[in-house]
Amino acid sequence: MKILLDTHILLWFLTDDERLRKAHIDLIDDKQNELFFSIGSLWEIAIKAGLFKLTIPNPIDSLVPAEIQLLDIRVSHLTAYQQLPIIHKDPFDRLLIAQARVENLGLLTDDEKFQHYPVKLLG
Repeated sequence: MKILLDTHILLWFLTDDERLRKAHIDLIDDKQNELFFSIGSLWEIAIKAGLFKLTIPNPIDSLVPAEIQLLDIRVSHLTAYQQLPIIHKDPFDRLLIAQARVENLGLLTDDEKFQHYPVKLLG
């Protein structure tokens, strides 16, 4: 299965945060799954860390483990983004929804607002 990790899911995984459910850990640890992390999420982390609103466990250039593929932002993602209703106010989260839809990826998140969008949610 191809899985796009929400920003908080990767951060919780990297820091062994107790909020990360066993179902999420199992999906991440399953070597059969292909894991993706959006460059948009990395950008969000860089912004929040730069504003001292977030502490990250590693420098930004080595934050994402090698087994997780970075997903670039493409024009097709932005086109899909523009078509989404603004149910969720966070633009980075709407970008993830758009990317998951365009790339046919399951989206691993703990954000209940994602349920209001036509996207395959996991966990």
